[in-house]
Amino acid sequence: MSGSGRRQLVYAIGLGIRIPDHLTLEALEALQACARLFSIIPHNTLRSLPTEIVAKVESLEPYYVPGVLRRAAYERQVAVMLEAAAQEGPVGYVTVGNPVFFDSVTEGLGAECKQRGIDFHIVAGVSSIDAILLDLRRDVAPGLQVLEASSLLAFDIEPRTDLPCIIMQPNAFGTSYVVGGRQVSPEAMAVLREYLLRFYRPDHPVMYVTSAVHPSASAEVVRFPLGELGGTADRPQVPGASLFIPAARPLTLNPKFLQRMEDADGFERSFR
Repeated sequence: MSGSGRRQLVYAIGLGIRIPDHLTLEALEALQACARLFSIIPHNTLRSLPTEIVAKVESLEPYYVPGVLRRAAYERQVAVMLEAAAQEGPVGYVTVGNPVFFDSVTEGLGAECKQRGIDFHIVAGVSSIDAILLDLRRDVAPGLQVLEASSLLAFDIEPRTDLPCIIMQPNAFGTSYVVGGRQVSPEAMAVLREYLLRFYRPDHPVMYVTSAVHPSASAEVVRFPLGELGGTADRPQVPGASLFIPAARPLTLNPKFLQRMEDADGFERSFR
């Protein structure tokens, strides 16, 4: 219990990508249950929510100072929210998309709450992956790779070229620091480009996808050959929110397994 006698409870609440259209009933109930809310989402986006909810929101923007290690910023935010939970009861971390999709603050909150014995609830939202696939009118089947740009090189991950790939956070590639309003340089992006060219041809078509965050806006899809990723010093390329790389070759069928899948007697034996 907190010092004021209230139950210690922390929410991580996903609002989806297009706010307020993607707001779920579960998210709305969680927002209403919190004594205080914390968010990095701009106020002009949150003002489309009910007035009584907006009044409880405190901005986490001051912790995102360009040049500060992102890890340090995340840890400070987690500490502030847990302190509030101890003093005032339920608090909520409000974020875009789904709170467990590439969100280190959610991860930090979950770890600290588990260690301290604090209840931690995650409220799912429409994720960036959902929005990208919808914007491109693509099905996730038969498979999809979702990778983080810097992690590709940090862990030497080799993408499968027979499956489409979404590379997240290219606009923060190659740094552990808060980017803020800065833009990644062509020189920095050249490192990512050269790595990807180990697996794909320079003329392989790729797309930057930036999903719409307002109901009246449309998604932005910029198509270009992979060899132009990052642009040049004279003509730097503005990165999109995510990089979509279509498959470069077809999948290889396994005829024996396909035959098994279509065998009627096998179906009767396997599914009773």
